[in-house]
Amino acid sequence: MNFYLTINEEPVGLFKSQIIDVISFLNREFESDLFLVSFISLRHFFKHRRIIKSCDVNSIVLPSFPKLRFFKINFFFLYLICLKYKPKGIIARNIFAGFLALKCRDNKIISKVVYDGRGFIKAESEEYKIFPKKVAKMISSLESFSVNRSDFLMAITQEMIHAWKKSYNFNKNNFVVIPNTLGEKFRDISIDSNNINAIRLSLGFKSDDIVLIYSGSTAKWQSIDNIITFCKSQLEINPKVKVLFLSNQTIELNQLIADYPTKVFRMWLDSNLITKYLMAADYGLLIRNQSITNSVSFSTKFAEYLSCGLKVITSEFMSISNFVEINNIGFIVKKNNFKFDLEKPTTKEKIRICDFASHHFSKSSHSIYSKYQEMLSSIE
Repeated sequence: MNFYLTINEEPVGLFKSQIIDVISFLNREFESDLFLVSFISLRHFFKHRRIIKSCDVNSIVLPSFPKLRFFKINFFFLYLICLKYKPKGIIARNIFAGFLALKCRDNKIISKVVYDGRGFIKAESEEYKIFPKKVAKMISSLESFSVNRSDFLMAITQEMIHAWKKSYNFNKNNFVVIPNTLGEKFRDISIDSNNINAIRLSLGFKSDDIVLIYSGSTAKWQSIDNIITFCKSQLEINPKVKVLFLSNQTIELNQLIADYPTKVFRMWLDSNLITKYLMAADYGLLIRNQSITNSVSFSTKFAEYLSCGLKVITSEFMSISNFVEINNIGFIVKKNNFKFDLEKPTTKEKIRICDFASHHFSKSSHSIYSKYQEMLSSIE
């Protein structure tokens, strides 16, 4: 048995596709006997515990000690859980989980720690102020500790490895690079032009409209202002362009809709309906502000857009930009040049892109499968 440890990650958003689906896949394919251990906030604890417990993985869900800056107190409870279940190792999803897992190893109750680096936390903290001040002061030392002391690491991009080397003098080869993979609901998608046109008509889009779509939150790092600016330029250039936002409201977005009431629309959907509406579009938008965070990250939306047959429009400094250009799966916005002509992709192109996503970003694809296998071997 091994633990997959999360600290203060609530079961919303990507929790299902990037935690539950990963554990389920690893247990199914490699008989890894992974056990999810989640310390979650007291706020909505019982509701979130029910959600996690309803998922098809073995799990222990405990309340995290109030206020993130006191997260180290949770070590006592993790220590007791390790004594009871006797896991060989722990896969730690963030720097807080990494610290606690390494303390368990130092106390000789587990033998190995894998740090699952899904983000460059130092940059996120400094650029987007996502942590309280007292927590922010700990971030760099916690991340350095997790990166340099873990037995094995999973990074999200090669650019993240370079960032670790630059910031923390990381100089080992005990890592694999695994991008955010497709969740179960984005697997085996079939591109059918008749179904796509039916959905488009239900939304008021014509079959020859060029539909841009943004799916996600309006958090700072999503750069919704850049996306709105890009959409304005396209709406002015091309009368066939329509835009659909699958997001919550912002003042700027509401103004865009007011300015183009017959061309810009916003919806908030149940997660089970997302793929249906993504397939009805032509281009997925991932246009972000220039930052270290964005230059080393790998947006889950990138793989999801592609899996639904969408070409991706992204910024030149993103870690995915060269990949997009080389494989002809979208367009790169360079130097904030938002004015370029878009053409409607053919059904044949959509099918190619969908197959491309499955080949590169499904958990069972050869390159990702072998890296998961290497990671699990490191804690056997």
